[in-house]
Amino acid sequence: MNAPRLVALLSVGGLLVGCGGGRPAPPARPVAAAKVDLKRAKAPATAVILGTGGAGDSTTLTLPTGSQRVTVSPLFVRGANADAEGGIGSVDLIVQAATSGQVKVGVFEDVAGGAGPEWRAGVWLAAYVAVSVLDKDLTDFAFEATSSGHVDGASASALMSAGLVAAILGWQVDAAATMTGTINPDGTVGPVSGIPQKFAAALAAGKRRLGYPVGQRLAIDAATGAEVDLVALARERGAEAVEIADIYGAIELMTGRALPRPLPLASNAMELPAEIADRVGARVDAWDKRVDALHEELDGGYDLGTAALGAYLRSTVAHDRAFKQRKQGMVAPAYHGMVAAWIAASASRDAATVLGYAVDGDVEGAMRELDRLTAELATATDAVRAVGTRKPATMGDHLQMLSAFDAAIDGWSLQTFAEALVRRTRVRLEVLREDPDDDYALTAVGRDVVAATTAIARARAAVLLTQDAAEIETAPSAVYRCSLPAVKRLATSFAAAAGSNLAYVEALGGITTDLGRDLTAATEPDYLVAAVGSRVGDATGVPATLKAAWGEDSVGWRLFTLAASQQSYFRSSLLASRWHSLGVRVGLDGRAYAIGNERALLNMLEFAEQRAREHAHAAQVATGEVPLQTQLHYQTARGLREGDAADKLAALAAYWAASAYAQSALMLARN
Repeated sequence: MNAPRLVALLSVGGLLVGCGGGRPAPPARPVAAAKVDLKRAKAPATAVILGTGGAGDSTTLTLPTGSQRVTVSPLFVRGANADAEGGIGSVDLIVQAATSGQVKVGVFEDVAGGAGPEWRAGVWLAAYVAVSVLDKDLTDFAFEATSSGHVDGASASALMSAGLVAAILGWQVDAAATMTGTINPDGTVGPVSGIPQKFAAALAAGKRRLGYPVGQRLAIDAATGAEVDLVALARERGAEAVEIADIYGAIELMTGRALPRPLPLASNAMELPAEIADRVGARVDAWDKRVDALHEELDGGYDLGTAALGAYLRSTVAHDRAFKQRKQGMVAPAYHGMVAAWIAASASRDAATVLGYAVDGDVEGAMRELDRLTAELATATDAVRAVGTRKPATMGDHLQMLSAFDAAIDGWSLQTFAEALVRRTRVRLEVLREDPDDDYALTAVGRDVVAATTAIARARAAVLLTQDAAEIETAPSAVYRCSLPAVKRLATSFAAAAGSNLAYVEALGGITTDLGRDLTAATEPDYLVAAVGSRVGDATGVPATLKAAWGEDSVGWRLFTLAASQQSYFRSSLLASRWHSLGVRVGLDGRAYAIGNERALLNMLEFAEQRAREHAHAAQVATGEVPLQTQLHYQTARGLREGDAADKLAALAAYWAASAYAQSALMLARN
């Protein structure tokens, strides 16, 4: 393999050793060199936090040697309604440096079955966020969390994350402080319930500094249903209640010390380069033509019926808004909206065709049409294969490959999801064959057909998005050749965190059997993506075929496993927020229509936006550039966050994705 031409634009403290190459690098973008030797960030004795100064300065922290222990006091609630009662526990957290390259997170208990699945997942999530905030890997340390008695729930994950950071740094934890709140993947703190009961238990135990999630000062009493002012509650007992927005606030509450954090880039630094914006605009126009053609086709003679009409109306709304955004120069959200309009219009047309046969009593015709649509899904697997043959030579190439894999994996998972829905629809059609006049059966067929054709359209769109990524995201970038073992360690870290997250989601949903997992995967595509991605390295079927075709030590396979494990981690995190802390209500079409805790979502959006700009700054210091993918997702989120409930959730996911790509760039550069 010929090494690409070296361009002296980026120094990361030594030779770039690698997994890329195979073709000449494109002209390098003129970028500033990093001011810090990134090899020091990997050293066991140091943590380097990038971008803490306005001129790209960074902060190096010296880490203590040996095993470090801290004790934190998690809060919990037992019982429900009038029987709800708060409690306080004790957890010992131990951290020490590790060099094995393996993930080691131990959750120990002093009674059999004492640590529940949600608690275990919270420990894993806390460990991941703790190392992320220090720009370290999960494989850099070995973690232990020992609890007393029976504990469950993830509402102490923010507390434990702060405790683990303190242990890594050798900082003391204030024995008079504790808090409640979940920790999100980007380090923001999410809402929890039962805070008045938890605070009462903490105050009774002598705690004097109590943290609560941002936006929850007025909390609902679990026993009475009354609204309680947490600040006033603490003040009456001579204590202080502190609003906590993110991991940094949690660390300061628990230690009395402020952890240096990256300065957020200015919003204009997150704007797309003009050339990239033009490319995105061109793709918006291409999708616009596709949508116009579908709308013309639907207007010209389809009998949509109630089921297919709903999808068509969603398409027109999404199309109109995307068209306006395109005119206003908001190309990233316009791109997202045009794709959504195309998916809904495709689903409407295909559903109308299938249902047309069913209404006419031609069940065989309906099944043939479903078979034809299913046969088109093979391109989703082909798209994954095509991405894996690329030979990245720059940092931008690697991130573009991750982006393409994200879309391709989405399409491949949706292919499986669609096939399951088609099988269910065929069962409905058989019922209709037995009794063509059964109105209930016809209504059920309509609902299932629209769900199936929507999944098929999403899978087909993912293939097109995979192709779009190659066109949109190609740009000059610093020469970069990654370390295959390092990528493997990153994928291992994400896969471990994703597996734990998935266990938490399953505990929330009461999913305890393989049948339950199969049924959930057949109705919730995000769960399917999370489940597949968390174990893709050992999976059979398509993953095994790809591993054999590309080679286990190929850049394609390593980046594929990294993309899959990252997808799994963030999809499962979104599911946890939707199912638990945000109280999302979903309609028959699978689209969110209401948020039970909208105030919490608005706060999460606000801080996720800031975290995206902070991560972008750290990536800029590490690589000399803000990843295009970070800018694309950030701009998409800005356009979505003012929309309806579903749009706001999509905006949160986009902000998290913006942070994820920036973190990926930083981790790849550091390794």
